[in-house]
Amino acid sequence: MSEVLMTTAYFAPVSYYAFLLRADRVCIEQCEHYHKQSWRNRCLLSAANGPIALTVPVEKENDQDIRQVRITEKDNWRHRHWQSLASAYQSSPFFEYYEDDLRPLVEEPCRPFLFDFNEAIRQKICELLDIRTPVALTEDYKADYQSCDNLTDLREAIHPKRDFRLLPGYAPRPYTQVFDARFGFQPELSILDLLFNMGPESLLVLRDSLPAPKTEAL
Repeated sequence: MSEVLMTTAYFAPVSYYAFLLRADRVCIEQCEHYHKQSWRNRCLLSAANGPIALTVPVEKENDQDIRQVRITEKDNWRHRHWQSLASAYQSSPFFEYYEDDLRPLVEEPCRPFLFDFNEAIRQKICELLDIRTPVALTEDYKADYQSCDNLTDLREAIHPKRDFRLLPGYAPRPYTQVFDARFGFQPELSILDLLFNMGPESLLVLRDSLPAPKTEAL
């Protein structure tokens, strides 16, 4: 796979990191307008009573450049998000192993803008998973990249309202989850679900979920 274009995301789903791992180069869209009800400020976890969505509250949602979207600090949402994460995954094999790396990212309001917050998260997840794919930011906005043969535009394909089974080449590899005895395997949860359950083996799950074309393996 050559170049992949994706949006910014808050603890993005597993598919996001599978494509990030497999690409030769990734571009993160920073020149778009903000879109509500997307992974840009939302992530999906598995909890005792089923999947739960955590949403980062933002100010002035409509017609605003993504770089200018400011996080609101009302309602103590950061603490509530971390409490939800701890409640869902404290019994997972690797929660305590990664807790000190991830808790400050969630609870400390040191990045007031959503894009910068998400980038700090992406960089930390890539560090923990040892994903070394070069990542750049877009310099201008283009609605259509169909003429670019070596670029896969996933900006609206990786989306909570889109079927992940339509993503090119992506087939999530099942892995052990905290509540799989109750709900069975739940695909396309946040990368946190994979990380807390599988630890260093998360990289193998990502690779197996998006196999390299045979021509790349020769």
